[in-house]
Amino acid sequence: MTDQATEYRRTKRLYWEPSYVAQEAIYPPANYEGIHFKDWDRWDDPFHMSFRQYVEIQAKKDNGFHPARDAFDRYGGTDKMDPRWLEGMKVVYPILFHGEYGALRSHARVSRYAPAPALRAAAFYQSIDELRHSQNHVYQMRMFNKHTDGFNNWAEWKRHHFLLQPAKLLFEDIVASDNVFESVMGLNILVELAYTNLVFVGIPSVGVLNGDLAGASEFLTTQSDETRHMAIGQSTLRTLLEGDDRNLPQIQYWLDKWFWLLHRIIGCALGVIPDYFAKRKALPMRQMFQRYIVDNYVAGMVEDLGKYGLQPPRFLDAAVAEMEDAPHTLFRTLFQYKHVLFNKMFVPTERDVEFFAEHYPHWEERHGPFWDEVRAGDPKDLPSLPMLCQVCLLPCVFPVPENPTIRCTEWGGEVRWFCSDGCRWIFSCEPERYSKAVGLDRVLTGKDVPEIRAHMRLEGKLGGVLEEC
Repeated sequence: MTDQATEYRRTKRLYWEPSYVAQEAIYPPANYEGIHFKDWDRWDDPFHMSFRQYVEIQAKKDNGFHPARDAFDRYGGTDKMDPRWLEGMKVVYPILFHGEYGALRSHARVSRYAPAPALRAAAFYQSIDELRHSQNHVYQMRMFNKHTDGFNNWAEWKRHHFLLQPAKLLFEDIVASDNVFESVMGLNILVELAYTNLVFVGIPSVGVLNGDLAGASEFLTTQSDETRHMAIGQSTLRTLLEGDDRNLPQIQYWLDKWFWLLHRIIGCALGVIPDYFAKRKALPMRQMFQRYIVDNYVAGMVEDLGKYGLQPPRFLDAAVAEMEDAPHTLFRTLFQYKHVLFNKMFVPTERDVEFFAEHYPHWEERHGPFWDEVRAGDPKDLPSLPMLCQVCLLPCVFPVPENPTIRCTEWGGEVRWFCSDGCRWIFSCEPERYSKAVGLDRVLTGKDVPEIRAHMRLEGKLGGVLEEC
């Protein structure tokens, strides 16, 4: 323990006053503009981890995960997975890769420009973590690709397919943050602290019920790193709030903004996995959201840091209310575009409907008629893409397509459309930042289905309806 403490203290000795150039030239203040703090040596890594210790721990994790995944593949584990679940993973894994690779890039930047030496070291370790995670996701897609179409061209789809554009924009937005502390807030406080328990604990627990033991093993080895990432974010947040009262407004804005974007792009979209693609179900997404996001994350953070003036996220109530419909609305929308997807869709079974009736009181009233018409022979296919939100790039279909909360603002001589009050508010705060986004709905206006498929790099018989559901 003494050796570990000595090695960790060395990371904090990497801070010195340079004699050959101004301190501001090495760590430009623009990278932490608006944050007020004097003694960056006070920032401390809660794990007090040295690089040697980090390498030893990660090696043990890989030595445990890869043999388990190889055994799953060798003995036909993929063939035993429920087909519906496998179709859902065709969407999940490319999105996870987006997130991990974006976090890698973001924390590499934090490790270079953060003013606190211990934070730079911790961010460096985290960037390597994210590389490991993204590679593990690729391993999983490679394994699945041997058994089914829809995993083979994910690198192209992440650039050209509308289904992956929101996640792509989200994590590129975090990477492009001018302030390294906004990156830490967006990733460590919102992605890691708020959503990884939902993604890497809640979802794989459902996956096991549907035969996905390899996914559960991979998510577990990923989540084992997230605890340390959460601690980095919590230490940063507490240090800044304790250090200067002037930091509170900026931190509150980042919390409000990234909470809504994560809710909209990850929380809403993720709900289709446990509620629909899971044939054998556990908790509905609405209860998972309440447990992991509202009760654990928001309540815990406010209880811990409310004494510094930190408030619950600005659009928390709207997010909670939306979870009554969001998974069902998005699944309906995906079904209408099954002819331009790389995964297959399906009609909910009687068993699914019973589950929805039990856990979503308004499902039959708001979503039942849509599926009644499908069963009566209406394929519901739409020939062109829906209107996409200027900020999150999701379809403007919330809470239900029949009565969406579409909002608009005129800026730069153009009318900008938004899916919600939350996205419109974010745009009003940073119009220059979000005015540059161009959704594929504009790019593909006037194109027919074959042209849309060609643009999205869809070949063969990808998409359509899953025969066995």
